[in-house]
Amino acid sequence: MKLTPRQLELLDYIKDYCGEHRYPPSYDEMLEAMGLASKSNIFRIIVALEERGFIRRMPHRARAIELVEPEGDAFRHLREIIDALTSSDDHDFDIRFDRAVTEAREFLAGVA
Repeated sequence: MKLTPRQLELLDYIKDYCGEHRYPPSYDEMLEAMGLASKSNIFRIIVALEERGFIRRMPHRARAIELVEPEGDAFRHLREIIDALTSSDDHDFDIRFDRAVTEAREFLAGVA
């Protein structure tokens, strides 16, 4: 679930805007912030973010974007790390631990 640089840029903008104003930005504000020429470009990025589970759109409402935390994947990766650390087979502990940490880092890099 990696994001493109544009998708990540817009997601960061939406998060920052929501944190500052307590409501999401309008399409015009996103358009200006991203330096794009058309609302269709913003719409395309918004759809991609929604498909990847980072936002939720509410139809027929102004400023109708809700941030969604990808909890399911985060908890699954956390469970993998815990399972790797608590496994009873000690001779492969270092390998399992390194693999679990690498997978968690890759996941978080894709989310951030």
